[in-house]
Amino acid sequence: RTFMIRDPEYGHVMMACVCPDYQPGSVPLLPAILVSKTGRPGSFQYRVKIKGEVAQEASKRTIWSDGGSLVRLKDGHWRMYLNGFGQVLTAVESDTLDGEWKFLRDSAGAMRELLPDFPKAPNRGGCFPTVLRVADDNWHLWITDTWVPQAIWHFWSAVGISAARFFRAQP
Repeated sequence: RTFMIRDPEYGHVMMACVCPDYQPGSVPLLPAILVSKTGRPGSFQYRVKIKGEVAQEASKRTIWSDGGSLVRLKDGHWRMYLNGFGQVLTAVESDTLDGEWKFLRDSAGAMRELLPDFPKAPNRGGCFPTVLRVADDNWHLWITDTWVPQAIWHFWSAVGISAARFFRAQP
């Protein structure tokens, strides 16, 4: 459940979803960020606890976010893709790695659902999302359909988050 990128400023930046003890449903599973200039074993350092709206949501209810991805945008801002906040896939952004993380919102002010057509039913709704930006016009998402996974879905986008729908199913 980890995702790592190489960043010119920080070196290796790892996003992982963690909890104090593996006790599903009784403790939160929330994103954490670790960094290492070298990537060598033992060199990763935990950054601050995720601040902003992610922390606010976690203070209201138990969040079980079991995967996601982290990207640094061209303008230097950070974006984190997450599940477990009531959507199949949502995103938060921050000006800095340690800053205030805010959910992307729809026109009604709700947390934006990036996969509105993904099937939602008992035991469905997506697990282990991974977003990979191959190039500015080439984004991919892989996500399982259920727990226990029955299928892995692959979606693609040429325009990223600004599209009416973020991802389209890969033919």
